[in-house]
Amino acid sequence: MLLAITSEEREAGTRFKESLELPFPILVDPDLRVIHAYGVFHENEPKGRSIARPATFVLNSDGLIDYRYIGENTGDRPAADAILAVLPKVERSR
Repeated sequence: MLLAITSEEREAGTRFKESLELPFPILVDPDLRVIHAYGVFHENEPKGRSIARPATFVLNSDGLIDYRYIGENTGDRPAADAILAVLPKVERSR
């Protein structure tokens, strides 16, 4: 299952999902609990807000992280090929 988590309020997350026509759910984390738990909290974001760093995690069926990429800024994201390459390994680990 693919999903996204945002620190934005629900309405902003819904607008973002609709504007990009994303086919997966976007969960909201306004209290930053998940963002802190996964170690992607960015306290000094340039616009003066505390938000999550862009990050990608692939979890296996046991909920363990098999792949992680934590970006330095909003444009720093993994290539789709890198994510797709790890998926068969996750499937085999089941």
